[in-house]
Amino acid sequence: MNVIYLSHQNAQSKFQENALLVTQKTAQSNHQTPNLCCGLYGDLGFLVEINNRMPNTLPTPIESIIQTLIKKRPTYQVDSNFVSLFRGMPSFLYCHLRAHQTKEMPSAIFW
Repeated sequence: MNVIYLSHQNAQSKFQENALLVTQKTAQSNHQTPNLCCGLYGDLGFLVEINNRMPNTLPTPIESIIQTLIKKRPTYQVDSNFVSLFRGMPSFLYCHLRAHQTKEMPSAIFW
């Protein structure tokens, strides 16, 4: 029974490592939309939350990831009739605050 448990635990740990690596690499790529719910800023939120809950888990310091993402901030216009925390400039501003106030600013997408 212990062998099965340890094997399952190792598999779960490996899955978590892979999930973090994929999220980190995707966040640093140029192939995502700047959305909080399902894009680049969602990845930032996930990485910040991982860093808050499990310090020293990420192989790269979170600050370098944050700086990469901030450089990619959106430069497009957002329809004034459609303002949302999850899309466009509001998601950038929220993530910018969250990146620099990780302990004080709660996550809007992770509970």
